[in-house]
Amino acid sequence: MLGSKFEPYTNLVFGASVIVGDDDFKNIIISRLTFVDKSMLVKEFTESSDFASLILRPRRFGKSINLSMLNCFFKIPYSQEENDINRKLFENLKISNEKEIMQNHFAQYPVIYITLKELTAHSGTWDKMMIRLRVLMANIYGEHRYLIKSLYSDEQRRYQKILDRDPTYPELELVVVFGASVIVGDDDFKNIIISRLTFVDKSMLVKEFTESSDFASLILRPRRFGKSINLSMLNCFFKIPYSQEENDINRKLFENLKISNEKEIMQNHFAQYPVIYITLKELTAHSGTWDKMMIRLRVLMANIYGEHRYLIKSLYSDEQRRYQKILDRDPTYPELELVSALQELSTYLRQHYKKQCIVLIDEYDSPMECAYNKGYYESNSENVAKAMLVDILPIAKSGLNNLMVYKKVDLYLYVDKFGFTSNEVELLSSLRGIIHLYNPWSIIRLLSLGKLNSYWTDTGSSQTLEKCLWKTSSSFKESVENLLKGERITDIKIKDDFQYSYLGQYKDEDIWTHLYYAGYLTMNSEKHLVILNEEIHSEWHKWIINAPFFTQNNTIESMLKELLNGNLKSFKKKFEEMIVDTLSYHDVGGSLSGKNAEYVYHAFCLGMFVHAHDLGYIVHSNREAGMGRYDMGIVPKSGSSVYMIWLMKDYAKLKKKQYRVGFQESIKRLLEIGIVFEGKNACVSGHLLHRTEEGVWNKDYETLISD
Repeated sequence: MLGSKFEPYTNLVFGASVIVGDDDFKNIIISRLTFVDKSMLVKEFTESSDFASLILRPRRFGKSINLSMLNCFFKIPYSQEENDINRKLFENLKISNEKEIMQNHFAQYPVIYITLKELTAHSGTWDKMMIRLRVLMANIYGEHRYLIKSLYSDEQRRYQKILDRDPTYPELELVVVFGASVIVGDDDFKNIIISRLTFVDKSMLVKEFTESSDFASLILRPRRFGKSINLSMLNCFFKIPYSQEENDINRKLFENLKISNEKEIMQNHFAQYPVIYITLKELTAHSGTWDKMMIRLRVLMANIYGEHRYLIKSLYSDEQRRYQKILDRDPTYPELELVSALQELSTYLRQHYKKQCIVLIDEYDSPMECAYNKGYYESNSENVAKAMLVDILPIAKSGLNNLMVYKKVDLYLYVDKFGFTSNEVELLSSLRGIIHLYNPWSIIRLLSLGKLNSYWTDTGSSQTLEKCLWKTSSSFKESVENLLKGERITDIKIKDDFQYSYLGQYKDEDIWTHLYYAGYLTMNSEKHLVILNEEIHSEWHKWIINAPFFTQNNTIESMLKELLNGNLKSFKKKFEEMIVDTLSYHDVGGSLSGKNAEYVYHAFCLGMFVHAHDLGYIVHSNREAGMGRYDMGIVPKSGSSVYMIWLMKDYAKLKKKQYRVGFQESIKRLLEIGIVFEGKNACVSGHLLHRTEEGVWNKDYETLISD
């Protein structure tokens, strides 16, 4: 309820960005409605080190009114009158007692305030939703129309088209309007230093980069390993500033870092180069089609050219026309010329400054990689002094002889400049109350939130790998089985280069290479591949149970629990039913089909392994015991339920081989299981044994499965 002053709108525009009613903080305060003071949210928000926070609450939980309150608090008012009104809103709230916050943050920020709740509501079709999006964007731009006078002509034209809700404004460009090339947040070196956030000093990367004889360096590290922030740092260090004020700000960023002690480097290289700084991570993200990707590319190139628009005055008329077309994101500008536009930009910069450029590229393996590399590196050395590229995978570089690749196992240049070393992690931990590298994202989240969690695996997509895992060889699957049991694998070749097209061939060495460089495997001191930790093990777990053979994951988990609890009859029934219901003859074939179904059965074993691991068990295989080797044993890590389980292809061998002889005395209960597969059929046999105080194994006949 809004009170007696409220008069309903007769022509309400759904999709407008103005929040009204009981979601409107200003209206609630002015109308003197009962209000629960949540203003200390401002304090928590400003003092948080997070760049972006996502708050999840059920509907009608006060989310919208709190955002409305933050908008009123932070935004720079259009007039002194509005400033006085907004200040009066908070005068009786708790936040008004926080003098430092009021002084440093009240009315100090331009704010983009968006509500998307009406965007898709009742839209029905894409066309209707796009109409709502044009209305929404027009309202948001309308709140800041004072900006138009300060814009360049091409920017003014685009701004006016959005204000006019122009139906000719490209839909996809409207959708990706936020996909600018500027790196922000915890990847933004300048923001981290200015905000006085905890920062591991990697500034000596500048020294290694300048002293290296390489023309172009490609640094390969897994995601969330500090690649983007390091490129952001190099950009701040090398680029020629637009003004003396910017020069002073950038110099101040480095004054407490190690590189500031390198007087010769500071004198000869700081603020001495035109820089082309590109991040391609958003270029292909969610693009879907070539046309969508090209729209993102036009936006990207317009942003890069826009950072250097001062060049236009020094260009010839034909160059000015091409430059302006790129700024205008002109859809008629030829696609192939657009890809080579970076080479032209480096030429313009060299001619303007009489100096060669430094090129910094984040996530270079994009659809423009081939054309860009061939045209840029092979023929562009006169424009470029040095270049650094960062990525995850060693994409094959046909004919590129002047690009040096530095992998995470290379123990020389740049080895400790990406990722945290053990000493750095210890130092960070102390602040909160071969070289081993840690991914910074997980360490930062751990120290920030104070608890261990799967922070790294939650940041990326692995759909491509999941599709490939089940189309590999049987030896690959056996190696995966060993990894999941905590064992190391040997004799695996990791390739020095990589192309995504290789994955479609499902060759083992290509899949291993991708897994290694993407961070899902690491090498131990003996150069053997292992799964590094529990977080990454959990990701492997998800891949296994998402396999096409594991569509009944709940059944598998409950079935395994029946087995571990000694309910053999229930396990036998569920297991044999699941084999019939889940597998098809296309997977395993019949006894006369000639198809090799072993790898499918292996998939089921893998599923059992990962579930057993999550339930607190260790899995062994092919271990010597008694008079032979058993196929698999599952042993509890700890606890009172101490027993071992064997899964055998031939149950008759259990009695003959006497595998239980010599087991440690701590094992008091023992399950012996045999499983035989043929096509879609499985036969389970087994029994539960108890060890007496005299050391004799007795059968529990109540749970005996007939053999």
